[in-house]
Amino acid sequence: MKKGLKDLKRFLYFLGFLSSLQLLYLAFLPIHRLEDLKDSGFQIYSSEGRVLRETQGDSGYIGYQPISEFPEFLIQSTLRVEDSRFYSMPGVDFLSILRAIGQNLRNGKIISGASTIHQQVARIVLRNQLSSNVWIRKYEEFYLAIYLNFRYTKEEILEVYLNRVPLKDNISGFPSGSRILLNTDLHFLTPEQSLLLVSLIKKPNAKPQELEKRYEYLRVQYFPECKSEISHHLESVFQRNLKNGNQNPLTLHYVDWIQSRSLHSKGIFSSEFSEELSRKIYGILQKEFPVLERYNAENSSVIVLKRSGDTKNPKLSLVSLIGSRNYLNEKEGQVNGALAIRNSGSTLKPFLYGLAMEKFGWFPNQILQDIEVSSLGKDGEVYRPQNNDLSYWGQMTLREALSFSRNAPAIRTIEVLGIEKFYLFLKSAGYDHLEKPASYYGPGLALGSGGSRLLDLTRLYSSLLTDGILYPIYLGKENGKEMYYGTKTTLLNPQTAQILTDVLSDREIRRRAFGKRNFLDFPFDVASKTGTSKDYRDSWTVGYNSDYVVGVWVGNFSGEQMKRVSGSVGAGRIFQNILRILPHSKKHFTLSEGLEKRTLCRITGKSPTPNCPTYREVLPVSLTSETCDTSHEISGKERFFSDRNIPGILSPAPGEIFYIDSSLPQENQEIPIRIEYSSDRSEHRFSYKINGSERKMIEESIETTLPLLQGKYNFQLMRDEEVIQEYSFLVRQSL
Repeated sequence: MKKGLKDLKRFLYFLGFLSSLQLLYLAFLPIHRLEDLKDSGFQIYSSEGRVLRETQGDSGYIGYQPISEFPEFLIQSTLRVEDSRFYSMPGVDFLSILRAIGQNLRNGKIISGASTIHQQVARIVLRNQLSSNVWIRKYEEFYLAIYLNFRYTKEEILEVYLNRVPLKDNISGFPSGSRILLNTDLHFLTPEQSLLLVSLIKKPNAKPQELEKRYEYLRVQYFPECKSEISHHLESVFQRNLKNGNQNPLTLHYVDWIQSRSLHSKGIFSSEFSEELSRKIYGILQKEFPVLERYNAENSSVIVLKRSGDTKNPKLSLVSLIGSRNYLNEKEGQVNGALAIRNSGSTLKPFLYGLAMEKFGWFPNQILQDIEVSSLGKDGEVYRPQNNDLSYWGQMTLREALSFSRNAPAIRTIEVLGIEKFYLFLKSAGYDHLEKPASYYGPGLALGSGGSRLLDLTRLYSSLLTDGILYPIYLGKENGKEMYYGTKTTLLNPQTAQILTDVLSDREIRRRAFGKRNFLDFPFDVASKTGTSKDYRDSWTVGYNSDYVVGVWVGNFSGEQMKRVSGSVGAGRIFQNILRILPHSKKHFTLSEGLEKRTLCRITGKSPTPNCPTYREVLPVSLTSETCDTSHEISGKERFFSDRNIPGILSPAPGEIFYIDSSLPQENQEIPIRIEYSSDRSEHRFSYKINGSERKMIEESIETTLPLLQGKYNFQLMRDEEVIQEYSFLVRQSL
């Protein structure tokens, strides 16, 4: 008897020693933090709360959710089927173990494992650390289950299980299973869908008939309130496209970009991206391309930014990014056109004129010259840009030059302003792709030769909506930390931004430029600008109302020419449709107290007389205007361009730079003097001087030349004895 007691004591001591060793072993296993049990991969959510992408963590596709987010029926059915005594036992179910041992002995093989949820969690989390031997592994799971039960609460363990339980095709957890297998958000699972997911726990590789049989068994045994007909749910589980199950072509460019910007690519990213809005925009693209394809236009990209907050602290959010017509298209579909660098055409002109307004004190009534211009480009080439209509219109206001997108005045402006200054402006606006020096791009920088990304260009236009301040784009929160694109910087003063907005939203002049019926005509305030690159390779329209900024590009990723698809037609059609589906208020663009709308003579830009053709212009309140003293013979007609009662100086233009070509004989190089005038239109006598030389009378149109000699020249146009126009131009030696 005493010997038996001694043997029992020895056995108990040995068992205690083994248990101590096991607990010591457990202490060194990597399960010390609950976060280790919550490996969630990376999920990107839309602003509507839908998952746009979830990437693989250590244990498959996992979209981790707190237990409070799970439907009650899903929780209860899981416990009822998998571990009915979950809350009452210490991690292992001894009654189930005894029952399983009896069943296995009677059948001569293992048919039941009696694993609890605690044991399954241990198996899931530490599958790589556990022994490959089935008996040793069961022993390890036994102790780990007890360890987990003491270390964590029941709710914490159950939460990990619901998020990590293996289901099918490397899909882990009910959040991922509901979305990928049933195309349903976790929160909206029906009892039938919940029970079907629970049925997969024991049958992850079951065929449709086997899974249906398993579901029916559980339904009859435990949940008779569930429907027996689940064929449409089974179809969703087994006939889904695994390759594209987590791919939506309208969101893929966006999620690819966000994931590339993510610091950790792990956890949750809550974005500002609206899947609903993007779906509508994507639909617009699909409807437009049957028309655009006729003109050899194959692709398009769209950016939509939303402005919110107050005027002093506005917030700029990216709510839609469509990178191409169809991401899944094998031919260049995965090129993200929103981030591609393309020739931006005339879309940068507003900012060029904005800089000139601030440097020279210009206003929209500033007279510019639309006449032939040439300059020396890189590698000694002569740069001679032309207007789209291959003609020149002479004298016009800055408002007209910008609204009609005339190229010659823009080139003259950048040469007067300085290419370097405009280059540095673009660099400060986030144009980090401009890696070569300003001289490389030359004056063509005014016409988009440096290129733009649609995202950067759209953001640049947002600065006109926010009084000249360029704000970073708010993308969303990655694991609670805010993510932005770009940095805050001041580009223009508020007055300049408001004036440019007024010009770009001028409905009357836009109708004169594009016709009474055009794609940029709206019943509410919209400021917009189009752009077309050389040979119609890129079509742009960018603009904004009081709440949204929209950028659209149309073209071919291959660079192939379109068939005369301009910005106002190609991208303009899409821009029109997008602006009309955006929720918009009836807010009008407003001017600050220092600005006012003033009636001016359309021809001279001065205060009008009763005989003047007039238009409304935005000018500072403090600016005084001379009264027009020109006699107009227009009979009520409105005219746009130069008043031929005053000589029109076509060449040289203000600030124009001529270059001496050392490869040509000096005598063959001259400065063209071109003046358009008819003396029978005025009672005054006109003349001009160059560098204080003898006055030369202007009695008719003049076309003559001066020797091309290096230096600075001063040009004066005189009416009788009064100097009415004075400016300078330069002659330089070519490099």
